[in-house]
Amino acid sequence: MKRARLGIGLLLLVAVVAALLASFVVEPPARPRPAGFRDEWAGLPLLKEGDWSLDSLKRGVVQGEFFLSTDGLAGCLQKHGNVEGAVLKLELLVETERGGTHLAYVETQPRADLPDGLVSCITHTLEQVQPLPTPGLGEDTRWRLEVNFLLPPSGELPKPPWWKRLLPRSRAFSGNHVG
Repeated sequence: MKRARLGIGLLLLVAVVAALLASFVVEPPARPRPAGFRDEWAGLPLLKEGDWSLDSLKRGVVQGEFFLSTDGLAGCLQKHGNVEGAVLKLELLVETERGGTHLAYVETQPRADLPDGLVSCITHTLEQVQPLPTPGLGEDTRWRLEVNFLLPPSGELPKPPWWKRLLPRSRAFSGNHVG
């Protein structure tokens, strides 16, 4: 009986360790891009940052979405490293649904000069942010906004929690996170 409990406990421990390792290695899946999704947005003008930023509603939505994703964006920069002062040109496809406005999709060109995985981590993080309540906007309101995202210096990022600093930073475990 004692051996059976020890065996079950050992199996449970192995299963927990395997699940934790799998969660460290797997990146969150990208928001699926339905076939022809770009066609739905192509008819909208691409508003340059100097134009849309003067509109308080659009500026507020973008600022709110970036504010809500601050921790995730800092995590991307800490996890993948960054190139201080690099500018990433983003195209934000913004949509209003059920009284909330969110970044439906974030598009950008791949950049060979930035660390592997950084650009996709930034776009995935921004796409996962919760919608901001915008009761004054009608359903299916859409905008295409261009944003120049300046990657901050590493010294300006908050320090990661102590448990993240203890985990290895190898390429095999580039998705390390706890909690």
